[in-house]
Amino acid sequence: MKKQEFNHGWYFGFGHAAPDHREYIAVTLPHDFSILQPIEKGCPSRRDGGYFPGGHGIYIKSFEISDGEMEKDCYIEFEGIYMNAEVWLNGNLLGRHPYGYTSFYYKLNPYLRPGKNELKVTADNTSLPNSRWYSGSGIYRPVWLYTANRMHIAPRSIAVKTDTGGRVEVSCEIEGDSAGTDVRYSIFDDRGNTVASATGSATEAELNVRSPRLWNDLDPYLYTLRTELLRGGEVIDSTDTSIGIRTVEVDAVNGLRINGKPVKLKGGCVHHDNGILGAASYPRSEERKVELLKASGYNAVRCAHNPPSPSFLDACDRLGMYVIDEAFDAWRQPKMPYDYHLFFDDWWERDIASMVKRDRCHPSVIIWSIGNEVAEQYGTSGCYETARKLSAMVRSIDATRPVTQAINGVGRNTDGTFETLDIAGYNYDYHKYEEDHALFPDRVMVGSETVPKLAYENWSVVASLPYVVGDFVWTSIDYLGEAGIGRTYYAEEYEIHNRLYDFPWNKANCGDIDVCGFKRPQSYYRDIMWGVRDKPYIAVRRPVDDDKLKTECTTFWGWNDNLPSWDFTGYEGRTMLVDVYAPGENVRLFLNGRLVGEKPLYNNDDRSVYFNHGETRVMPRYAALFEVPYEPGELVAIGDNGGSFSVKTSGKPAAVTLTPDRETIGADGDLCYVTVEVTDFNRNPCRSAADMIYFSVDNGRLLALGTSNPKDTEPYTGNAHSVYDGRLMAVVLSDGRGDIRLRAMADNLRSDEIVIKTES
Repeated sequence: MKKQEFNHGWYFGFGHAAPDHREYIAVTLPHDFSILQPIEKGCPSRRDGGYFPGGHGIYIKSFEISDGEMEKDCYIEFEGIYMNAEVWLNGNLLGRHPYGYTSFYYKLNPYLRPGKNELKVTADNTSLPNSRWYSGSGIYRPVWLYTANRMHIAPRSIAVKTDTGGRVEVSCEIEGDSAGTDVRYSIFDDRGNTVASATGSATEAELNVRSPRLWNDLDPYLYTLRTELLRGGEVIDSTDTSIGIRTVEVDAVNGLRINGKPVKLKGGCVHHDNGILGAASYPRSEERKVELLKASGYNAVRCAHNPPSPSFLDACDRLGMYVIDEAFDAWRQPKMPYDYHLFFDDWWERDIASMVKRDRCHPSVIIWSIGNEVAEQYGTSGCYETARKLSAMVRSIDATRPVTQAINGVGRNTDGTFETLDIAGYNYDYHKYEEDHALFPDRVMVGSETVPKLAYENWSVVASLPYVVGDFVWTSIDYLGEAGIGRTYYAEEYEIHNRLYDFPWNKANCGDIDVCGFKRPQSYYRDIMWGVRDKPYIAVRRPVDDDKLKTECTTFWGWNDNLPSWDFTGYEGRTMLVDVYAPGENVRLFLNGRLVGEKPLYNNDDRSVYFNHGETRVMPRYAALFEVPYEPGELVAIGDNGGSFSVKTSGKPAAVTLTPDRETIGADGDLCYVTVEVTDFNRNPCRSAADMIYFSVDNGRLLALGTSNPKDTEPYTGNAHSVYDGRLMAVVLSDGRGDIRLRAMADNLRSDEIVIKTES
């Protein structure tokens, strides 16, 4: 089967009616038409959708089909359209697909004609709110065109089961008349050498790879499975599939075992959006998320709360990341007026099949999840029967992985649901693990959602209990929507707490890594807790008036509002609160060479507490709080092992500095993430800078500009954006025109220019 990208040559228009095509704009997929619109205070998506509008969009594409291609079977696949999609070919309806997160495909042949054809796709995201986070709108993932002989391997039909001895059981389905045909399966190593092969008339086969290299998070070795249809010895159809040889086992005595070895999941929940790109999904944007998580010690992600982009799973396969692949955030009962509950009864079987069949060959996927905090989780509306049906269907398609479901408020009324599962997902209930284990000694548990400020408590419990297989923080990467759930506020504001999420808040502000990909202080704390980092880290709380210093509060998902800076002009002599995270037992802090103090990494000072709606908690392990009168200079923290970290007062802002994440990218459709900072004469970052930066680009496209400011209402598109904490992120897209030149300018600052090389 021939696979062709189908992302170029589209035209887009807003609205229900189809105006003159000359009024459409040319677009290249993926395309999110919500992120292109301004944030609006009165938007019906409300804080859940980050105050971004939805709308109704129409996509038109013309394409040519030759007489020879008319003799073949043609399919079109959409990786994701949000939402309520309709697909038309030459004025004929191919079908409707309401769910915005599952992939789907149609056979084009019934309405295909030689010569020019016109495809029309509509996406209707006008009924808001329909999501508890930012969803995006439109054809936000790639589209593919497939052509094959009349007899071919059916799409999504390949299934694989492996064991650590190298046995690989494979199967496929055939479309068309398969009389007189054989199926040949071949497995190749990463050098292209054939390591196993089998040919026969059956669509099922068993192959044996001698001395297999097993896939895991530390050695994500991939083989290629080639499936070929033969007639008279001639190959008439072929498809390649990346596979990993590995096993997944789980029980309450030994916990989770990958390839027979115990594994604890150092996990994070990840929404589908790509930060300042909105929902638009590019292979590089998905790969970068996995790279950032791996660098911060994560070995697992939970896709919250829907099937992810195929590119994300491809990256998890290549880079070594375990995945909980999740289906739904709602079943039959609503969370939002227009969410998936409207379609569940009619569509759940098709959407479960889409997820499991599409993703079952990914070795990174080790657990299926049938839902998250569904409204009927406590036993209403046929909850237990629904959970039983969903789990059974998953296992009927793929029985090689355990099934879970995430539940908050775990209690005896949730036991009926847990009986249908292989792993019980506990959201925010780590304190119930041991109690429930005494009642249900065979129950396997996972911390499917926990909060950053309880990272040490959660991880300590997970590490000590074999029947708890991992911990997944909410969240590992920040996201648009659920605005302000991780914000900081002050005791004086407690009475108006419910209004703290109001516009202009539009980001969740709870992720270890922010929407630009910058690590937040809580991420460095986790690095130290997990042993990824062996030196201290300093984060200074943003200064406010003195009486509020003692009553800083965070929401349940929050972290102190602090940053690695010693730039606080105008606060000379004022007391600053300085958080220091460090390994070991004690840490020393110096200001301009003078010892400020030495503290144990358990701090019980009354002003070192976290507040959560009146609840107080002492600073966790590996953290200390210092009070330091501000004076310009350098602040240095030194740990027990001699490791050090410093922040210093920068000089006067002098320049704009550009730093690309890669010097060379693909020639067409690849991304370069460029960190843009305001720096002083010595290239030290100026964290207090708020300048507007202007950009120009040659031979490429400036795809997005943005910051981690949770109240940033500037558009993510255009050629200018102001920095926040002295920096922003620019995302550049290659478009096949050669090396890219990016320039950044600001008033009264020296400009900077970089060349991003491109190669085919």
